[in-house]
Amino acid sequence: MRKLSLMLGLSVALVGNAAHAISIANGDLVVILQKAGTEVIVNIGNALTSHTVDLSGASATLGGLEGAKVAAIGVAEPGRTAPDFGFGEGFLQENILFSTLADASVLTDGQIELAMNATDTAASSTAWFWLLRSVGSNVIQTSQSFSYQNALGLGTDALANNFPFSIASVIAGGAVQLEILNAVRGYAEFGGPATLVQGIGTLSIAGDALSYSAVPEPGTLLLVTVGLAGLATIERRAGRA
Repeated sequence: MRKLSLMLGLSVALVGNAAHAISIANGDLVVILQKAGTEVIVNIGNALTSHTVDLSGASATLGGLEGAKVAAIGVAEPGRTAPDFGFGEGFLQENILFSTLADASVLTDGQIELAMNATDTAASSTAWFWLLRSVGSNVIQTSQSFSYQNALGLGTDALANNFPFSIASVIAGGAVQLEILNAVRGYAEFGGPATLVQGIGTLSIAGDALSYSAVPEPGTLLLVTVGLAGLATIERRAGRA
């Protein structure tokens, strides 16, 4: 058991150094580290949960993380449908997770739809995540057809040029921080939900350590607020007693 634990610990420490197939589930946040023609793809896990990742292997592969481009993307539910609005069938409700430093409130439903379809789809397709799932290594050269650079980056880092802003930043001074957002297309014109763009977490890299802090969902925040209010009431009553 001790030997197995040591082996598992080593596999985590060497993220980006060993070749292995890329597995991506719905809701996973995929981080791209790109430098000098090489990309290291790191799936940090579900975007609704906080994570820490050792990037020492990625750093060794890239010759250091300083100056590396960083971007993060995901799709919570590629087959998600909205209510049928009385038409007898549901409409696809495209959604996309992404990093940025820009004002994402300008996104339109059409941009969200195209960005998701370029990133992932419910059925097998030429979307980037489907290409990655068939790749045997998380280390990719930007010259390869299935690289982030050729599939989504395209020199603008605007999700296959479907966004009006970049989703990437660059590690400078050994650190970078990006907001992670979730965008969901709306159907307000049919009496359905409005377009949603909201922050769900913060991704930070300092040295060779990546940390992702997820923001609690609104329902969770409400429970926490109610709980704290209840504790405050109990304390006040105890003080009067």
